[in-house]
Amino acid sequence: GSHLLYAKMIQKLADLRSLNEEHSKQYRCLSFQPESSMKLTPLLFEVFGNEI
Repeated sequence: GSHLLYAKMIQKLADLRSLNEEHSKQYRCLSFQPESSMKLTPLLFEVFGNEI
């Protein structure tokens, strides 16, 4: 029971860290190279396109 739940929670934290690292890389890439914003999916471009 609780041991399995703890292990799942720890895995989720590791997953969140990986997602955060990937997001940071993408954001830096877009910040330094605005022309790469054309590679965004339509949803991401709608969210972040005006800020880049």
